[in-house]
Parts: sequence; C-alpha cells; structure tokens
Amino acid sequence: MRTLLLDVPDAHCGACRAAIVAALQRHPGVVSADVDLRRRIATVVFDEGRVTAAAVVDALVTAGYPPA
Repeated sequence: MRTLLLDVPDAHCGACRAAIVAALQRHPGVVSADVDLRRRIATVVFDEGRVTAAAVVDALVTAGYPPA
C-alpha cells in the first residue's frame, strides 16, 4: 500500500470533498480517500499493484481538482 498526500487548492466545501472522494474511489486499487478541507489536502491510500500514482492524479484532474 502507498499513501499520497496531494494539495487540492480548489477544494473548499463539502460538495468538493464528495466529488473528489467519489472520483478517487472509482479506481479499483484505491483503498481509501479523504479530503481535509481546512488544509485542502487529499489523502489517498492505494494498492500500487492495481493503480498507479499517475492514475490517482489523473482522476483528480478529470474531476476538476488538479493538485498543486
């Protein structure tokens, strides 16, 4: 398992958090995803054998929340 901490400066409300978590959890290798809105950081735990870090970042970009 690997954990990524990603700055998501455009996340500022509950709807943003829900959209980010949903986008990340669509990937079969993502074990957990959460967003700290106060710090604007997404925490993603994933199985590197099933999904790449690049795919995790791409999911955020596609959802409209590119990491800084």
